[in-house]
Amino acid sequence: MRIHQVLNMKNRSLKYKWMLGTSVAIFLTFSVFAVAIYQGVSTMLLNEEKSKVQTALNNVTFSLTGKSWHQVNATDFPIDSESLNENIYNRGLIVRILKPDGSTWYPAQYGGEQQYNIPLEKVEAITVKETVNKGSRVIVGIKPVLENNAKIVGYVQVINPLTSVNSLMKYLFWTLLILDIIALVFSAILGYVMALHLLQPIKDLARSMVNSQENGFKARVKNIDAEDEISELLTIYNDMMRRMEVTFEQQKHFVEDASHELRTPVQIIEGHLNLLNRWGKDDPEVLEESLKASLFEVNRMKKLVQEMLDLSRAEQVSNTAELQITNLNEAVEQVKRNFEILHDDFNITYDYNPDIVLRSLILRNHLEQILIILFDNAVKYSNGLSEINITLEQIGNRAVIKVKDHGVGIDPSELDKVFNRFYRVDKARTREVGGNGLGLAIAKQLVVSYKGTISADSVVGEGTTVSVSLPIMEEEVIQTARKKPLKKNKL
Repeated sequence: MRIHQVLNMKNRSLKYKWMLGTSVAIFLTFSVFAVAIYQGVSTMLLNEEKSKVQTALNNVTFSLTGKSWHQVNATDFPIDSESLNENIYNRGLIVRILKPDGSTWYPAQYGGEQQYNIPLEKVEAITVKETVNKGSRVIVGIKPVLENNAKIVGYVQVINPLTSVNSLMKYLFWTLLILDIIALVFSAILGYVMALHLLQPIKDLARSMVNSQENGFKARVKNIDAEDEISELLTIYNDMMRRMEVTFEQQKHFVEDASHELRTPVQIIEGHLNLLNRWGKDDPEVLEESLKASLFEVNRMKKLVQEMLDLSRAEQVSNTAELQITNLNEAVEQVKRNFEILHDDFNITYDYNPDIVLRSLILRNHLEQILIILFDNAVKYSNGLSEINITLEQIGNRAVIKVKDHGVGIDPSELDKVFNRFYRVDKARTREVGGNGLGLAIAKQLVVSYKGTISADSVVGEGTTVSVSLPIMEEEVIQTARKKPLKKNKL
């Protein structure tokens, strides 16, 4: 049960998993290299020892060839002792000379004190192989001794006990094993230190998330000076928290502003109703005035609610609206004609190149809504100068629509605020002409949703120019898009 709990990684911390993974990886890698080194050294040494045995076989056989060694006693046989000393004695080899029937003729044991009684394996040519004798590895070499290069008159057997090799390989084995254990401990420590270092930003991230639950969206994580995935994650998180904070503040201000804007007409209606309830209902003049004022405020509330709904839809347009290719020339011309009918006292000019048709990926009703907001503001703040100039031109790969009025203008310090919700430069004048300060906010949200930009340029007393820039659809893209059916927009 305890082993299962130790091996169960599901409930372990990431630091533990990282340390264990690093340790196992380094341990296995080192083990593979250790096994490879061990096998390589073992093979090299065995080949060298086999070469020694083969050399000894050849030397001893050469000493016996051409001599009637099998017809005399072994003690009386003259062997080149100097050659044997060089090739056998000093190399720790054991030599036996055997008769053809396998009996020992010369049980010489040079270079070793232990007797190895290994049965004769009759062969016709030199043979060297590794075998096990009494639990130890040995190399046994056998070569026949020929008389007149034809008849086998005996055999030379050379045994290599591998004493030095076995000792060396045993030392190498324990050395590699100890190094492997050291590598395991070192890798565990290294993995733990690396886990502490690399996971610290994630701990900070988790701590920041907990703080955000308690203290809102102001919590931030200190970014690390690196260009890795963790640094990217922290950057994304900080950016997300910043956006959430901005969105939260905007929603907070939106609710506060909406409550304030709705409170005023409600209080006005309530005041008139209380007036009528006390005594005004008996006075026809007061009754008529109160009803007109209440209806005016009700209509203003309806318009405010509708604009708030439009703004909410504009914020979701990138997720809910289907794509549509719109002819900008025709859309601007259509809205211009409509305003000329509504405001026949205004001189509205439209400057564009009829030979160049500009198209953009935007729903036509959204583009018309943007233009209506801009045209309506130009009319409201014309300050008696009934002229509006509209231009449509191509700048690079973007179409730019400009709406210019010749009215009161806006102070440069206010320009960056006119696209905020419920913002009005001159609140007194705004109440005269109507409006809740949401029009340009709606226009900006729609433009941004279609990867466009909107900006304002103004001179006080001379007028204001609002510019809308939208990406142009190339003809090749348009032809490809037209082959695909467009879904009906649900907005």
